Amino acid sequence: MSMVKALPAARSGRAILILHNGLGHSVAVTHALAATKEARGSVPNLLSAPIPLKPDESRTVDVSDELSKLFNPLDKARQEKRIRIRLALEPEPPQPQRASQYSVTFQEGQFTEFSAP
Repeated sequence: MSMVKALPAARSGRAILILHNGLGHSVAVTHALAATKEARGSVPNLLSAPIPLKPDESRTVDVSDELSKLFNPLDKARQEKRIRIRLALEPEPPQPQRASQYSVTFQEGQFTEFSAP
């Protein structure tokens, strides 16, 4: 099934999502909602603005600032988390996007790993 994919990467201490439109029409990624298993309350939107994507187009987005809110900034030790990210699209496809799983490692204010297991 074609869909919009969010491919993770850690580059120079930053957390990057590469959004790729595999649908046959243009869409906008309006939200990238991130949560941990233990998350309570509001879930951060990793995007500061909607990201328009034409068919088969990819765009790179730095999500470090919002993603870092899931970690304790005062803890200098290595912090590892499994997170889920759900993309919200406009227009919404007939079958909604499922949340995808990612592994994230944060240490001393930098992302050292951001990958899909």
